[in-house]
Amino acid sequence: RRPGLTPILDENNTLQTGEEEIDRTWRDHWAKVYRDESGFSKNKEFWEGAPITTRKIDVEELNREIDEAELETALRKLRNWKADGSDHTPPEIFKTAKPGSGFFFFLLRLF
Repeated sequence: RRPGLTPILDENNTLQTGEEEIDRTWRDHWAKVYRDESGFSKNKEFWEGAPITTRKIDVEELNREIDEAELETALRKLRNWKADGSDHTPPEIFKTAKPGSGFFFFLLRLF
């Protein structure tokens, strides 16, 4: 079996473990996801006439300083074992910033 290939449940809720069965199950799944039942996916006129909804964004709200509660919430929501960002810093490092600590206030000033 190929490395990284894991068993999967098919649409009938049957566990597929063989390489060919797993491939077929994924093929069927993605074929269903990308099926164009409405016929609109390639209809240029339909998409050109589709309404675009917008909402007014408060620029002041976007540019305001991040407060302690917001940073604490964001740090709590970080998940472990995720890929590093562009700064190559694993999320677990940021999670060590406990409210009231020097690192926490450093992050608050940084962001």
